[in-house]
Amino acid sequence: MLGSLKRFAIPEYGASLARLSARLADPVFPDALSNDGTRHAGTPLSATRGLARYWRDYIDNGKASLFLTKLKRFDHFIAEGVNDVDLHFVWKRSSRTDAIPLLIIHGWPGSFVEFLHIIEALANPEKAADPAFHVVVPSLPGFGFSSSPKDPGFGVGEMAKALDELMVKRLGYAEYLAQGGDWGSHISRTLAISRPSTCRAVHLNLFSVAPPLFSRSPVAWARNLLSGMVGPEAVYGDVTAGNLRDTEYHTTWRRGYVSIQGTKPQSLGYGLADSPVGLLAWLAEKFHDWSDLRDVEGPGLDPADVLIKKYGDDFLDNLTLYWMTNTITSSMRLYYNSYGSSERLQVMKTPLPSRIPVGILLCPKEIFKPPQEWVRSWMNVVRWTEAKQGGHFAAMEVPQLFVSELRAFAGMEVVRRAFSTWEAETGSKL
Repeated sequence: MLGSLKRFAIPEYGASLARLSARLADPVFPDALSNDGTRHAGTPLSATRGLARYWRDYIDNGKASLFLTKLKRFDHFIAEGVNDVDLHFVWKRSSRTDAIPLLIIHGWPGSFVEFLHIIEALANPEKAADPAFHVVVPSLPGFGFSSSPKDPGFGVGEMAKALDELMVKRLGYAEYLAQGGDWGSHISRTLAISRPSTCRAVHLNLFSVAPPLFSRSPVAWARNLLSGMVGPEAVYGDVTAGNLRDTEYHTTWRRGYVSIQGTKPQSLGYGLADSPVGLLAWLAEKFHDWSDLRDVEGPGLDPADVLIKKYGDDFLDNLTLYWMTNTITSSMRLYYNSYGSSERLQVMKTPLPSRIPVGILLCPKEIFKPPQEWVRSWMNVVRWTEAKQGGHFAAMEVPQLFVSELRAFAGMEVVRRAFSTWEAETGSKL
């Protein structure tokens, strides 16, 4: 291993948690509209009151301390000076000699906490026939325990550069598989575009793409044009048309956060960094609206209970990490750094190298759900799975499916052939 790599000890945060409990004991709430429960204007007042009580109980009853203990069960490291940031990551090496290096990249408002439940299963599967992984789960710069970049140009491209340096120069992996949702999707695709000699395969559970170009797929381009004239149902069928309408609804009614975080994150950050209730309501809105809650919603159910029943303490663990590390503002700057330079839009319009195999997991409540033929026009999709449950936070919502899909993708011959080690392992020629 090259460069500076140190073990990282999880701080105790006792004083921070005590202050948080005191702040939650006497919150100031705004008023609400008469249709507050519909969520059209944001997290309902009743839900926010209930979640604030849950969060204080979580602290006072020792669950926050249990969260810190849970974190300490993993091996944490800091790689210093990786593209000018100190990068925190969890590193779980498999006992298997045929394990594949796997880089799992979170997004916003998530964190590395999303993947704690699945790290061991990925590294050391019970069945010998299942692929195993050397699992690397970083905190993106500006998130969690990683340092915050101060360069306003530190967007998706710089994130990808830092993570590739971590995998190759610091950890010594010549090749790896990248997995991502949310910003992790854009970063994974950037790795495949800019580092195809090291990022050899990509698995995505979010895949926002531009409409197909005539130069890449004349048929897909023509069908998209026709759908605008006769309606998407007539061209794509009811399911895909419904997905397009869901995406349009999200773009119209649920993307206000993108506008403000992409232009004025610092101004918003003062309120969220100072007010635990403000932070709670801002993140709860996303975890609710972007999730599949069909199994827990029902008449008469306290709206706060819906989120807790869905995620258990995982939501509060993730929320508490943001509060303890005071990283909500620095995390939101990723929007400012990437949207300000149109970097994210460029990723959406850039095809992946054809030799990079891509696996897709589409959950029904994902926020972007473009037609399959759009996605295939931009990347070499070798596995496409449409789940019956789950949403934006797939590793938390449907962890068993998430793990099984990663294994199935990594076990495909076309994926193994993408790695230069395949020839040495099998004696076959590429």
